[in-house]
Amino acid sequence: MICYIDSTSFTAERLIAACAAPEDQADGAQHRLARRRRQSMTVRALARAMLCAQTGIPAGPWRFETGPTAPIGAVAGAIARSFLRPQWS
Repeated sequence: MICYIDSTSFTAERLIAACAAPEDQADGAQHRLARRRRQSMTVRALARAMLCAQTGIPAGPWRFETGPTAPIGAVAGAIARSFLRPQWS
């Protein structure tokens, strides 16, 4: 499945409001440019929404794992140490 969304659109705004978690905003805050912060939050919200649609698990419990111990995943053609899995409190 290929999905595209313009991070400056109203659709992205609604998606972020509905699916983004507080840690997504914290991750986005690491970027210097406002455009990159917005793209980061949009990508994470889109990933949560797609996983929610495919698995039926609500968007809230999905957590990104990052760092040297996270599983390796392909992101936009590059290898990245970031992984998204459900986490129940």
